Amino acid sequence: MPKAMANGVRIGSQVNTRRRGTVLQALGHCATWLTALIVFTNYTPRFVFGGKAGYLEDSHPAKPDPRFHADGAQDTKPCVGPTTRVARQQTSIRILQVYTEDSGLMLGETTEAVLTIVQGESAIPIGFRFVTPVGYQMRMARNDAMRYIHVKYPNWKAGGAELTFEDRSNKHEGSSIGTALAVLVRSAIDGFQIDPNSSITGDITANGKVLPIGGVYAKVHGAEASKCRLMGLPLGNFESLVNTESFIASGEVPQVQVIGIGTVDEAVALLRTDRSPGLSEAIELYDQVTQNYQQSTAYLHSPDCAAQLEKILQLAPHHFSAQLLKILAEGTRPKTLSATASLYYVSVAVQEILPIIEARAKESLRVPPSAVVTQGLSDLGKLRPVSHPRVVPLIDAWVKFIRIASSVESGMATPRYLDAQWQAVLDAMFELEVDPELMQKMLSEGM
Repeated sequence: MPKAMANGVRIGSQVNTRRRGTVLQALGHCATWLTALIVFTNYTPRFVFGGKAGYLEDSHPAKPDPRFHADGAQDTKPCVGPTTRVARQQTSIRILQVYTEDSGLMLGETTEAVLTIVQGESAIPIGFRFVTPVGYQMRMARNDAMRYIHVKYPNWKAGGAELTFEDRSNKHEGSSIGTALAVLVRSAIDGFQIDPNSSITGDITANGKVLPIGGVYAKVHGAEASKCRLMGLPLGNFESLVNTESFIASGEVPQVQVIGIGTVDEAVALLRTDRSPGLSEAIELYDQVTQNYQQSTAYLHSPDCAAQLEKILQLAPHHFSAQLLKILAEGTRPKTLSATASLYYVSVAVQEILPIIEARAKESLRVPPSAVVTQGLSDLGKLRPVSHPRVVPLIDAWVKFIRIASSVESGMATPRYLDAQWQAVLDAMFELEVDPELMQKMLSEGM
């Protein structure tokens, strides 16, 4: 073999090795940053009931998950105070939960939670045990829900009570089940039936206030996929409902009627089948408005629509879906996402792409960009016009980095270009991190 050719092969091999090392090193930094971002912005299952990623019992049967524990035995020593009889031995409610993919994307769904009270004549503290293992946050939410209940109803005549989930093969965690648990117990005591076409999410305090939760966009989609007519959402989550890419970019309004709840009493009023006449009328009127809007988008800007929306909001001031339609009708829809939401959508798009680039870098494959990479770049391109202005430079840096990474893999660019562009990504991230006002706002927004 001629010397020149031998040198050419050797040099080419070194370049290829360096190319692979540079791509993999940069991707490692990317993965670390994205993980920190998602945790910081509260887009993890930390506040969300029912995250399933990695929690399936059958996935690792030989390795118990330390995050989940079997519930302890119920306390049978009566509390000081009156004892009530159970009006319903069994009652159920549809709870919203999320499935978090490895990319950080949240997918929503509903599951039925069933409360069963065992008959008995002994007075015991009102409460129940989870039949399946649950996480710490869920048990704490249950305890606060019972503290709220015990103020008025300390004891009931029963032999015990248990709560089971429709998807019993999965382990469950998250505090946003709290309000639903209080409503379930109220249903068993007061005797009202819970509307099976409704769903709910919301954390709870010991005095019955409903707290904001995470994964709003995913949970709304979960309610839609489950064909729910109504969805109870904490009052503090209205901005999260507005601040979604689908609403800001396309003006899409949830197909389910989303109604805000601030207390357990408001949640009960929404979910019971025998609702007040005013709330029932508001729900019926909204159905009529959406039917007219679906037939003609021009109806949204008509005087009749304005009058109907006004009446709905008089009857149900926290009817979030009606508020969204009113925003569209008045042309006051926000032009851009918040910084937090912008970073979430960026992280999801990027995390879909990085595994593909990493796999090809490891194998040193010289191939054109895959459909996933192409779609991810397209998603970033669509996201850019509606993103928070401070996040736009980061989007631009990511797009250029991904394109250069693909070029380096295919041999159309050298690693030094990738090094420089990775530094540009770091610089864009640093600009966000050193802005205390922006960081404080993102921390308060969460999801």
